[in-house]
Amino acid sequence: MMLQLLLWAPSMVLIAFFLSLGHDLVAGIITTAGVLVLVAVFKNQARFVSSTEVEDIFR
Repeated sequence: MMLQLLLWAPSMVLIAFFLSLGHDLVAGIITTAGVLVLVAVFKNQARFVSSTEVEDIFR
């Protein structure tokens, strides 16, 4: 959870910063990158949770 916040907060700050500057292209790129990072983090966490659940079943 803490790692998610550490990854999520900077991307949101960057998005807000670039949107405030009004650089639509750059903001779009940063937003897309931030969303991709979030998706990757959530997929990795889901995979981690499912693998630990499987390990618990086999214990």
